Amino acid sequence: MKLEKSCGAIVYRRINNNIEFLAIKSNSPGGHWGFPKGHVEEGETEEETSIREVYEETGLIIKLCKGFREYDKYQVSENTYKEVIFFIADAMDQNVVINEDEVVEYRWASFDEIYDILTYDSSKNILKKAKEFVERQC
Repeated sequence: MKLEKSCGAIVYRRINNNIEFLAIKSNSPGGHWGFPKGHVEEGETEEETSIREVYEETGLIIKLCKGFREYDKYQVSENTYKEVIFFIADAMDQNVVINEDEVVEYRWASFDEIYDILTYDSSKNILKKAKEFVERQC
């Protein structure tokens, strides 16, 4: 069995004391809604991968919040599993510029709105944990 590893981030921003999260719609077949993520390159830490992938997919510079690391694992083909590590990140700017080779759409919105558009239950569960963490610690 082959294992692929990716890392990404649940990106948030504060607008007038309200927290908004960023979701992206992938350019893959079926175009699912989720969070920026991508493959770990040789020599990179999980955190470095997350920062790079968010920048490559959205153009955002982010700052990771310490203390949050969530894990997802799922089967992508008959012989391949994918492990994804997610961090929480504060957006240092608001100017999203999507990489159209990977992302077809993005949305900044409240927890409830993002929760409703996410494709997978595992993403929804991670978003719940991220919201609680941001409200307490970031």
